[in-house]
Amino acid sequence: MRTLWKVLLSFALFGFTTFATAEDAYHENLRLQLQSDFGISGGQWLLSDTEKNTNAKASLSSVTRKSVDYSGDLPFSKILELTTTSRKNNAWDSAVRFTTSGNITKDDALLLVVWLNSVESDADVNHITHIFELTSSPYTKSLNVGGDAKEGWRQWLLPFKAEMDYSAGNGRYQINMGHMAGTIQVAGIAVINFGDKYAVEDLPQTTFHLDYRGREDGAQWRVDALQRIEQSRKGDFRVRVVNKNDQPVKNARVALNMRRHDFGFGTAISTRWWLQNLADSDAYLDKLQDLTGDGRSFNVVVFENALKWPTWENNNSLGSPDQVAEVVDWLKSNNIRVRGHNLVWPKWDHLPNDLEAHKSDPDYIRTRIHEHIDEEAGWDGIKGMIDEWDVINEMVHCTDLRDLFGTEEIYADWLKWTAQADSNATLYLNEYSIINGGGSDLNSQTRYKEIIQNALDQGAPLAGLGIQGHMGANFTPPEKVVQILQDFSSFGLDLSITEYDASGADEEIAGDYMRDLLIAAFSVPQMRNFLMWGFWDGSHWHKDAPMFRRDWSIKPGGEAFINWVFHTWWTNEQGATTRDGRYAARAFYGLYEVTAEFDGKQATAEVHFDKNSGETVLKIDTELTSVQSRPETPKRFELGTNFPNPFNPQTTILFSLPRQSHVQINVLDVRGRLVASLIDEARPAGHYTVRFNGARLASGVYYAHMHAGDFDVLKKMLLIK
Repeated sequence: MRTLWKVLLSFALFGFTTFATAEDAYHENLRLQLQSDFGISGGQWLLSDTEKNTNAKASLSSVTRKSVDYSGDLPFSKILELTTTSRKNNAWDSAVRFTTSGNITKDDALLLVVWLNSVESDADVNHITHIFELTSSPYTKSLNVGGDAKEGWRQWLLPFKAEMDYSAGNGRYQINMGHMAGTIQVAGIAVINFGDKYAVEDLPQTTFHLDYRGREDGAQWRVDALQRIEQSRKGDFRVRVVNKNDQPVKNARVALNMRRHDFGFGTAISTRWWLQNLADSDAYLDKLQDLTGDGRSFNVVVFENALKWPTWENNNSLGSPDQVAEVVDWLKSNNIRVRGHNLVWPKWDHLPNDLEAHKSDPDYIRTRIHEHIDEEAGWDGIKGMIDEWDVINEMVHCTDLRDLFGTEEIYADWLKWTAQADSNATLYLNEYSIINGGGSDLNSQTRYKEIIQNALDQGAPLAGLGIQGHMGANFTPPEKVVQILQDFSSFGLDLSITEYDASGADEEIAGDYMRDLLIAAFSVPQMRNFLMWGFWDGSHWHKDAPMFRRDWSIKPGGEAFINWVFHTWWTNEQGATTRDGRYAARAFYGLYEVTAEFDGKQATAEVHFDKNSGETVLKIDTELTSVQSRPETPKRFELGTNFPNPFNPQTTILFSLPRQSHVQINVLDVRGRLVASLIDEARPAGHYTVRFNGARLASGVYYAHMHAGDFDVLKKMLLIK
């Protein structure tokens, strides 16, 4: 009867998909859970249909195991207790692997189910990574999700799509434990293939592991970080206003209007949007010039692929060297700093083919590297235009050239050669697995420090450290990121987060993490840049960029970026000078337009404001001083230039009446439609001001319109939010 009941249940719940009759109680309950909780039925077990047989498949690498029977309230009955005694260089150096027994077709929808519990750890949590991959090179992955195993049993449900065909025995589920030292327990492991019955997004997914510590409102780390930002990213912007005789002017109106941050907020870019006639090219370039809708955008970019060595030497869709130089010129003409990525990526797969073919001839390879650095860094249109070079990329993990030459002193040579080719560029190393993965890869952090110190000991002109930020769907707690960045600050070099993205993450959580990672990075004084690895899904290596979806609709991460970079951390201040002609305001470091207005006259200057800036002096072409008053009766009708202009959201409009008049002051939009009526009344002769608040209006051009008697005039105003 039991066998007949199972067959009937299988047909009732799963259509015509059949299962072996040896299926145990756990797998029966799992199917019932998926049906009752999520309306999901069908599918093929890819590991086994019993807990015992699944656990028996476990293949261990630098992991010890202990089998434990379980008789509690949770649905499983068998536990694998897995222990690692030390952290390894790579996450996969300590791993548990389960080879599949069923076939998988590309684009099949699959679901991983596993219960996890942390027993003991040398840190707050045990960080692991769930992998589904090909069992041999190139180890093509369909699932790569990191997370923290915490104390207390939790069921993980992770859907994913097959990126290729996997025949039986050629695919595996793998738990990478190389970045932890401790003990975890796993139970109820199952991988289910639903074929094309469901889309991946229709399958259930738990998200508790996607959240991160420190996300909550009022988190102390964030309070501390914002306080550091106030101290390290702002200063007292001091202005002194004088008349034509260098006498101080009291009550001059001063405006500080920020134009660009000193700190680099940017993205990776692809040259194909310049060089190919693509449908989204105009939209892509428009965003680079005007991200916010009012003319503000990224102030630094990095080339994703066009400057990599193999691409540089092979004219392709990303452009010839001269075409890339033209893109660089376009960027610089738009006041965007440029990072070069990268001159040497020391792994055979990332080098021109002839280098590996000559790996028995170190002199050949050394000469090739030297000539390449001289050529690319010294190329006309590239030399002097690249602000920062990633000279060496991922040298902690890519060691083919180090192994060939038998020393890491070669890195210092490459840095010195780059400085000789372009003495103006800031030279960087760039590495991954430093802040991602929970910040738990202590071995990579240690090795990176050793390489940095060795280069400095060799007298290398190293000035910056790139720290990649490919977070995936699992976010390192921001407080941990701050600790790591502060640790690397001890070298006294510039730091940059060079490649941030969050592929596969929940959009809402990713939006909060964009906010928090920006705050974390901006709060560390040694930090120079924060760059995303692409900003739009249509030009991103995983089609999942932090800011914009494929249709250019904005994601929560994009909203967070714009809000914090261009609003919260943006200075537009105004006020009046004191008796000695001085005005000061607390302002973020960056490029400013500074304006002073008095007696209907203005003085304007473009000022780069940083921690070393002195007082800015503006001279107004007037003889009036702090102790003189303006004429009691104006000689003519006048509508002065509003102050400040541009403004956000308030501005002051000045006007003068030579005799008593009925005056109207209105604000019009660009189509001449009335936006606001400010004054409509009779007034005696005199000088007047009226305030206008554009908080409810969109950014753009507006006009102040004054009508008094026969006097009728318009003055252009620019609202920038």
